[in-house]
Amino acid sequence: GGLLYLASGPITSVFTTDPAVIAEARRAIPLVAALQVPAALAYIFDGIFLGARDFRFLGVAMVFCATAATGVLVGVANSFDLGLLTLWIASGTLLVCRVIALGWRYNSARGPLSPERDLDQSKMEGPGDGKGDNPSAAPA
Repeated sequence: GGLLYLASGPITSVFTTDPAVIAEARRAIPLVAALQVPAALAYIFDGIFLGARDFRFLGVAMVFCATAATGVLVGVANSFDLGLLTLWIASGTLLVCRVIALGWRYNSARGPLSPERDLDQSKMEGPGDGKGDNPSAAPA
Protein backbone atom coordinates (compact mmCIF):
# COMPACT_ATOMS: atom_id res chain seq x y z
CA GLY A 1 0.00 0.00 0.00
CA GLY A 2 2.77 2.42 0.90
CA LEU A 3 4.62 1.77 -2.34
CA LEU A 4 1.44 2.38 -4.31
CA TYR A 5 0.93 5.66 -2.50
CA LEU A 6 4.51 6.79 -3.08
CA ALA A 7 4.41 5.84 -6.77
CA SER A 8 0.98 7.37 -7.44
CA GLY A 9 2.39 10.15 -9.63
CA PRO A 10 4.24 7.94 -12.12
CA ILE A 11 1.50 5.29 -12.06
CA THR A 12 -1.30 7.69 -12.98
CA SER A 13 0.82 9.33 -15.67
CA VAL A 14 1.31 5.98 -17.43
CA PHE A 15 -2.41 5.69 -18.14
CA THR A 16 -3.33 9.24 -19.13
CA THR A 17 -2.06 12.73 -19.77
CA ASP A 18 -5.40 14.38 -18.98
CA PRO A 19 -4.82 16.58 -15.91
CA ALA A 20 -8.41 16.13 -14.66
CA VAL A 21 -8.14 12.33 -14.78
CA ILE A 22 -4.73 12.41 -13.09
CA ALA A 23 -6.10 14.65 -10.32
CA GLU A 24 -9.11 12.36 -9.78
CA ALA A 25 -6.91 9.25 -9.64
CA ARG A 26 -4.43 10.86 -7.26
CA ARG A 27 -7.31 11.82 -4.97
CA ALA A 28 -8.33 8.15 -4.73
CA ILE A 29 -4.82 6.68 -4.36
CA PRO A 30 -4.54 7.11 -0.54
CA LEU A 31 -7.75 5.12 -0.02
CA VAL A 32 -6.73 2.51 -2.60
CA ALA A 33 -3.38 2.14 -0.83
CA ALA A 34 -5.07 1.78 2.56
CA LEU A 35 -7.36 -0.95 1.20
CA GLN A 36 -4.47 -3.25 0.32
CA VAL A 37 -4.39 -4.89 3.76
CA PRO A 38 -8.16 -5.54 3.99
CA ALA A 39 -8.10 -6.84 0.41
CA ALA A 40 -5.30 -9.27 1.21
CA LEU A 41 -7.09 -10.49 4.33
CA ALA A 42 -10.37 -10.95 2.45
CA TYR A 43 -8.64 -13.01 -0.26
CA ILE A 44 -6.80 -15.12 2.33
CA PHE A 45 -10.08 -15.83 4.14
CA ASP A 46 -11.69 -16.69 0.78
CA GLY A 47 -9.04 -19.33 0.20
CA ILE A 48 -9.43 -20.77 3.68
CA PHE A 49 -13.22 -21.00 3.40
CA LEU A 50 -13.11 -22.39 -0.13
CA GLY A 51 -10.65 -25.03 1.04
CA ALA A 52 -12.88 -25.83 4.00
CA ARG A 53 -15.84 -26.08 1.60
CA ASP A 54 -17.83 -23.52 3.60
CA PHE A 55 -19.54 -22.21 0.46
CA ARG A 56 -22.85 -21.46 2.11
CA PHE A 57 -21.33 -19.05 4.60
CA LEU A 58 -19.27 -17.37 1.88
CA GLY A 59 -22.44 -16.79 -0.14
CA VAL A 60 -24.49 -15.48 2.78
CA ALA A 61 -21.67 -13.21 3.92
CA MET A 62 -21.27 -11.82 0.40
CA VAL A 63 -24.98 -11.00 0.16
CA PHE A 64 -24.91 -9.06 3.43
CA CYS A 65 -21.64 -7.31 2.64
CA ALA A 66 -22.71 -6.43 -0.90
CA THR A 67 -25.94 -5.00 0.50
CA ALA A 68 -23.96 -2.84 2.94
CA ALA A 69 -21.57 -1.70 0.18
CA THR A 70 -24.48 -0.86 -2.13
CA GLY A 71 -26.09 1.18 0.64
CA VAL A 72 -22.86 3.09 1.16
CA LEU A 73 -22.48 3.61 -2.59
CA VAL A 74 -25.98 5.03 -2.96
CA GLY A 75 -25.76 7.08 0.23
CA VAL A 76 -22.38 8.62 -0.57
CA ALA A 77 -23.27 9.22 -4.23
CA ASN A 78 -26.49 10.99 -3.27
CA SER A 79 -24.97 13.04 -0.46
CA PHE A 80 -21.52 14.02 -1.68
CA ASP A 81 -19.82 14.85 -4.96
CA LEU A 82 -16.75 12.62 -4.58
CA GLY A 83 -16.51 11.20 -8.10
CA LEU A 84 -14.25 8.17 -8.40
CA LEU A 85 -13.64 8.18 -4.66
CA THR A 86 -17.29 7.12 -4.17
CA LEU A 87 -16.61 3.81 -5.91
CA TRP A 88 -13.51 3.17 -3.84
CA ILE A 89 -15.39 3.95 -0.62
CA ALA A 90 -18.04 1.39 -1.58
CA SER A 91 -15.40 -1.15 -2.59
CA GLY A 92 -13.61 -0.57 0.71
CA THR A 93 -16.87 -1.10 2.56
CA LEU A 94 -17.31 -4.43 0.80
CA LEU A 95 -13.76 -5.53 1.64
CA VAL A 96 -13.85 -4.45 5.29
CA CYS A 97 -17.29 -6.00 5.80
CA ARG A 98 -16.03 -9.29 4.34
CA VAL A 99 -12.96 -9.27 6.58
CA ILE A 100 -15.19 -8.71 9.62
CA ALA A 101 -17.70 -11.41 8.63
CA LEU A 102 -15.13 -13.99 7.58
CA GLY A 103 -12.90 -13.21 10.56
CA TRP A 104 -15.86 -13.71 12.87
CA ARG A 105 -16.67 -17.06 11.24
CA TYR A 106 -13.03 -18.12 11.29
CA ASN A 107 -12.84 -17.55 15.05
CA SER A 108 -16.28 -18.97 15.82
CA ALA A 109 -17.08 -22.43 17.13
CA ARG A 110 -18.32 -23.40 13.65
CA GLY A 111 -15.30 -21.97 11.85
CA PRO A 112 -13.16 -24.02 9.47
CA LEU A 113 -10.57 -24.95 12.10
CA SER A 114 -12.84 -25.56 15.06
CA PRO A 115 -12.81 -28.92 16.89
CA GLU A 116 -16.61 -29.09 16.57
CA ARG A 117 -16.32 -28.97 12.80
CA ASP A 118 -13.87 -31.88 12.88
CA LEU A 119 -16.36 -33.88 14.95
CA ASP A 120 -19.18 -33.07 12.53
CA GLN A 121 -17.04 -34.24 9.60
CA SER A 122 -16.10 -37.51 11.34
CA LYS A 123 -19.80 -38.26 11.97
CA MET A 124 -20.44 -37.99 8.23
CA GLU A 125 -17.59 -40.38 7.46
CA GLY A 126 -18.75 -43.82 8.38
CA PRO A 127 -16.81 -47.04 8.89
CA GLY A 128 -15.13 -48.35 5.77
CA ASP A 129 -14.84 -45.00 4.08
CA GLY A 130 -11.28 -45.70 3.05
CA LYS A 131 -9.75 -43.42 5.65
CA GLY A 132 -8.39 -46.22 7.82
CA ASP A 133 -10.78 -45.62 10.70
CA ASN A 134 -12.90 -48.75 10.30
CA PRO A 135 -13.32 -50.16 13.83
CA SER A 136 -14.22 -53.60 12.45
CA ALA A 137 -10.97 -53.95 10.56
CA ALA A 138 -8.48 -56.41 11.95
CA PRO A 139 -5.41 -54.88 13.57
CA ALA A 140 -2.25 -55.06 11.49
